[in-house]
Amino acid sequence: MGTLFKSRKHSILVICAAILAICVMLFLFLSTQSGVKAQESKLEQLEAQYASVSEENAQYEHILNEADEREQYEYQARELGYGYPDETKVINVTPGK
Repeated sequence: MGTLFKSRKHSILVICAAILAICVMLFLFLSTQSGVKAQESKLEQLEAQYASVSEENAQYEHILNEADEREQYEYQARELGYGYPDETKVINVTPGK
């Protein structure tokens, strides 16, 4: 009878340990899944922020390219002798140059 009692006690301890191990694994799995969901959410926010910043950057690049084109057109027009209507042209005629 003593051996049977020890055997049952041993069986109950093994079952409890198995249940405890399963609970710990389940807890770790759920906490990992929670962390993954949080990271996915943060990734979505960062991707949206990146898209917004990329769009803003493209707008600034367009403005810069447009300004460069205007400067280039103005330079070429001045080389051809053109100017603005209200502008006074000054020609420097220094001897020896």
